Amino acid sequence: VWYQGESDTGTDADATSYAQRFQRAVAAWREALADAELPVLTVQLNRVYQPADPDADRRWSQVREAQRQVARQTPGIGVVPALDLPLADQIHTSPAGNMLLGERLAQAALGLVYGQAVAWQAPDLVAARRREDRVELEFAAVESRMDSIDLEANSFRVEDAAGEVPVAAVIYPQDHRVELVLERPLQGAARVHGGSGKDPAIVPADMERFLPMLGFWGVEIV
Repeated sequence: VWYQGESDTGTDADATSYAQRFQRAVAAWREALADAELPVLTVQLNRVYQPADPDADRRWSQVREAQRQVARQTPGIGVVPALDLPLADQIHTSPAGNMLLGERLAQAALGLVYGQAVAWQAPDLVAARRREDRVELEFAAVESRMDSIDLEANSFRVEDAAGEVPVAAVIYPQDHRVELVLERPLQGAARVHGGSGKDPAIVPADMERFLPMLGFWGVEIV
């Protein structure tokens, strides 16, 4: 189990190189232990309570995205979410949160390491599409439906060639999708971020398991 990354949000160089360095670390562990398929479980960064700082928000988001992408790209690596877990102070997950995190990691081990048929993977964005006045987000690993315990919460940001595009509403069609209603049409290339920043709003979850989505950053809207 590898639960680390907070210190890598301190500089742009560390945040942007996190994926490469994490992959190198996994390769080194596998070589040292003579096990090319050594499974590794990691935890996506939780939130942190600190004063607003756009640069730090971006770096925290970049590290979360790196953790998400490494698990996608490297066989034998699994990532579990932590954005919904309570904190004991400004940055450390509370004892109650760690109990829930331990359960998620145990489920991941059963599925990834021992091959049991358990639904351990968190909802993960696989596509972002333009739909007239909105953006449709499609998630994989949804057992029931995407929804939120706070229907007023908006943990998404959209940017295009003209700058930030305000999200007027977040709609849950009661399946594997989430729709973002925009205040203006998209202009040119556009990207979406979810659960981004140091302290994002409540993120949607797969309601059957109450398992939150993985945070993502800079996903192209097609």
